[in-house]
Amino acid sequence: MTTDRVYPEPVRDEQYRHDVDGRVGWAHVRVWRTTGTAAPAPVVVVLSGLVGGATLERLIPQLRTELPGEEGEFWYHEPSDWRAIGYYAVLSVASDGSVTETIAPGDVLSRRLGPSFYATEDPDDDTPGAG
Repeated sequence: MTTDRVYPEPVRDEQYRHDVDGRVGWAHVRVWRTTGTAAPAPVVVVLSGLVGGATLERLIPQLRTELPGEEGEFWYHEPSDWRAIGYYAVLSVASDGSVTETIAPGDVLSRRLGPSFYATEDPDDDTPGAG
């Protein structure tokens, strides 16, 4: 007897507006609640498509305030296009607020999050491991 694997459901998929110091920025924010799975954190947040005043250093603290009491695992996705090769990275935040990216295959996330991971990614993305 086989059982179908149950993947976490996405709880957020939006173009997120971020206002800081009079600058408006945008980012694609995707969040999955992984409670009950073998994930290292109950919430997985994937940020991509940073535009304008949106930076990882500004977005992560703001998103943490919107997820009170949740331990979040943050990832960044740089979509690939004709100008640059895309990539996925695990994000670490230091005590001074600086963010370090550690490149990781997108397949790591897709195995954990299931079909909704690639179904919610940025359109026209050609990143290795995407889709």
